[in-house]
Amino acid sequence: MNDLERAEVSTLLATLRGHDRRARDRATAELWERWFDEKGTHARRWLEHGTTLLSVDRVGDALSVFERLVANHPDFAEAHNKRATALFILRRHAEARDACQETLRLNPTHFGAWHGLGLCEMELGHYRAAERAFGRALEIQPHLPRNRELLEHCRTRIN
Repeated sequence: MNDLERAEVSTLLATLRGHDRRARDRATAELWERWFDEKGTHARRWLEHGTTLLSVDRVGDALSVFERLVANHPDFAEAHNKRATALFILRRHAEARDACQETLRLNPTHFGAWHGLGLCEMELGHYRAAERAFGRALEIQPHLPRNRELLEHCRTRIN
């Protein structure tokens, strides 16, 4: 990512913390677009194909697509994130957690991966780790009530 792209992403991330709901929605959509486009048109088409397979409950097939994408583009954060989603649906929570962590190693501001990491940690019974993940998701995208609800659920389980 060049300096201009970094500045644009910083602006989009700042917009997520603002008060204008429409601007937040546009910034969220733009970030997802950038994440999907990160490795070019061909990789995006495969990512979309896998996502379509997920949407029609062909999770195993989707996982195969995402695993092939990760093998071909090990630094493609969104491929790791979608792989995490498929693994989570398959109830392979420890593997999904690892895929979320790899997504976050590659893209530390990926609010979807922070949310996913929190869900994985909850399923594994690691409520403190889930609390941290949901807290981080809220730092990036503070206006999403679901993350706040999940954070409070974790705190209740801890206490």
